[in-house]
Amino acid sequence: YPDGRLISVVRDPKNWFPSANRHLVDKYGDITKALNQWNESALSMVRNKKTYGDRVCIITFEDLVQRTESVMRYLAEFLNIRFEDILLTPTFNKIPIKPNTSFKLENPGIMISALERHKTLSREELDTIETMTGDTYSQVMNMVTSIP
Repeated sequence: YPDGRLISVVRDPKNWFPSANRHLVDKYGDITKALNQWNESALSMVRNKKTYGDRVCIITFEDLVQRTESVMRYLAEFLNIRFEDILLTPTFNKIPIKPNTSFKLENPGIMISALERHKTLSREELDTIETMTGDTYSQVMNMVTSIP
């Protein structure tokens, strides 16, 4: 697909793990296995960016949540589509949807509290996450698209 585009979203593993663990405990209950999967996913983003260059856009989950309009305007331009206000609302086929969360649903739409999931972790879990993902997280963050 010579005109194809790939958008990857990287999430800080310290906020990703509590969400993943609560959502699918059978798959992500073991922190080592879960973080190995996070690393594999993040390294695939790095590999895809190196292989396909400007056809790949890596954004952070944090930017998407905190700077939704800037990110969505950038992505509309990246995809060569017209920006519409509906892009600012989580949807499926233009139908608004609730967040897919294992935490208490505050309100429909974007959940800013998703950026603070790390507060539910123990010091030991935080240290494990840093040890297991720190290098990979740095690599992928160096390839994140800078959005004005």
